[in-house]
Amino acid sequence: MRLVTIDNSYDGQSGAVIGDEILNLSAVKDLRQPTLANWIPNSVLGIIEGGPEALAVVARLTKNIEDASDRVKDRLRERRALTPAAQTPFLAPIPRPKIVFSTGRSYLSHDEEMMRAGALAEVPPPPRFPPGFFKNTNAIIGNGRPIVLPKAAPNMVDWECEVSFVIGRTCHNIGKDEALDYVVGHTIINDVSARDWVAEFRATGNPPPTLSASSSAPFARSGRALRPTTRSPIRTTSNFRCVSTGGSCSTTMSRTRISGSATSLPTIRNG
Repeated sequence: MRLVTIDNSYDGQSGAVIGDEILNLSAVKDLRQPTLANWIPNSVLGIIEGGPEALAVVARLTKNIEDASDRVKDRLRERRALTPAAQTPFLAPIPRPKIVFSTGRSYLSHDEEMMRAGALAEVPPPPRFPPGFFKNTNAIIGNGRPIVLPKAAPNMVDWECEVSFVIGRTCHNIGKDEALDYVVGHTIINDVSARDWVAEFRATGNPPPTLSASSSAPFARSGRALRPTTRSPIRTTSNFRCVSTGGSCSTTMSRTRISGSATSLPTIRNG
């Protein structure tokens, strides 16, 4: 099951992917199994906060619609409860996350790219602890939305495709062996950086690159859907051109190590 947030109101509405169409979980109410549908929250965050039981209800309803007759599906299409994915606007799956923690040096390919560019003399070994920083939550935008170059640093804006884990329940200082038990799913994020700031920081020590380089709005374009945490293909496009392909299995650090490290200091709540 893949959950999305449809951009049809200020906060959006929860939806689910069915083939090449999007089921609006709010609009489907009163059309099929109304008691079941009316229980579903209007937001993906609300579904997550409902725990495994809420996710199971959404999965059941989605499967019912997926297996429904053409007559039922046509009725949903007439009500705009079932729309083509290509014609549906999206916010990020979690449009307003409570916290965004980013890790650095997550991909071997990025280290190799930096070495080719002369920023590294050689590819270093994986760090003992995943380096990271907090990202401005206002930087989050939906899939396909334009990334606006900041006036203060427009000349060296770079893309980085990352896997983003979404926490399903409150956690703090958990071990790596249980870290994924707290992850409800993942999406992808184009973690954009304005690298003009890096040279300034190296020369003067100011401004902090973790504050200025990655937290400009909108500098974190999210993938379309929240999906179960599995090994998944990753594809990045820039100006409608594919610039990167890879997979979540190509990280320099395991998912359990990254997730466990991210909760070692702050308390992270669902969403």
